[in-house]
Formats: sequence, C-alpha cells, structure tokens
Amino acid sequence: SLPESWASALIALRLSSTREPVVDASDLGALLPLARAADAAPHGMPDVETLTDLFTSHPGAEALLDAIAGTESLRAAGVEAGLHHSTVQARAEQYSTALGFDIRSPRGRVRLSLALALHRLATTRFD
Repeated sequence: SLPESWASALIALRLSSTREPVVDASDLGALLPLARAADAAPHGMPDVETLTDLFTSHPGAEALLDAIAGTESLRAAGVEAGLHHSTVQARAEQYSTALGFDIRSPRGRVRLSLALALHRLATTRFD
C-alpha cells in the first residue's frame, strides 16, 4: 500500500500551514477521504473561491482565519495573531460578511476549517 500511503502523506503535507507545520495523515480521520474527493473534483467550490478573493484583498486574513478556526475563542485567536480582541471581533464580522456565513458560530467555524483545508489542497502542490 505504498502508493496510498504516499498519497496520504502528500495530502497531509499540503494541509500543513505556518500555524500547524506538521500534519500526520493518520490524524486526519474523515478529512482524508474528503481531501481525496476534493482532489478528484477541484473546481466548483464556492467557499474556496471566496476565500481566495478574501486573501487577495486582505493579505493578513489567512493567518487570522487560521487562528480563528484553530483556537477556542476570538480572544485566543487575537493572542495568537498578536491583535487586540476587539480588532479580531471586528475583522471576524467583516470576514463573515465577505464569506457569506458567520465564522463565529460553531457551524461557521467547521465550515471555515473545511474551506481553509480545501483552499490549501487547491493551492499547494508537490507532485
């Protein structure tokens, strides 16, 4: 199963980020088959397209959104990003409007996490 293991390792590598530089494929769970399916049909993902537009127009958005998705609160995201919590709150509201869903809600954070993962898969290649 070397080819499958290699493909899983590449997906894990593509899902890594500055915030999480090492990703173990065995820790991905249900995200691994989702990532494989996204690779098979990479187009037509509105959340990914919206994220790409947001990252282009707001250069610091990716790091902050990654912190929002990966921490337990906006205050914790602010500490990680080196921003005051009121600044993070204002940007979270602005980014929610741009994305079309509330990234502060539990469902919105899951959607944001998936969109960030799919964005990394769509924009990072090592083959």
